[in-house]
Amino acid sequence: MFVEWRFSVTLLEDILAQVDQLVGSKQSPWAFIRRVLRRYLPEQTKNLEELEDQRVAARNAGGSRLGRLNRSGLRMRSFRPEG
Repeated sequence: MFVEWRFSVTLLEDILAQVDQLVGSKQSPWAFIRRVLRRYLPEQTKNLEELEDQRVAARNAGGSRLGRLNRSGLRMRSFRPEG
């Protein structure tokens, strides 16, 4: 069940003109804006979740035993004894 909240939004004239041009007389500009927001918000939520996952992975790799072993292994691979 959806609850509608009414509020006022102030848009710059050029933005509203672009919206009007896109929707023409076929639909309400506000219906278009609602549709755009319904697509935009889940994308942003997903992007934020992915960014947080990357931060957690980076933090864990930097201080974890596995991260230290990986760095140590890379140093050992680059070491070549002479002879």
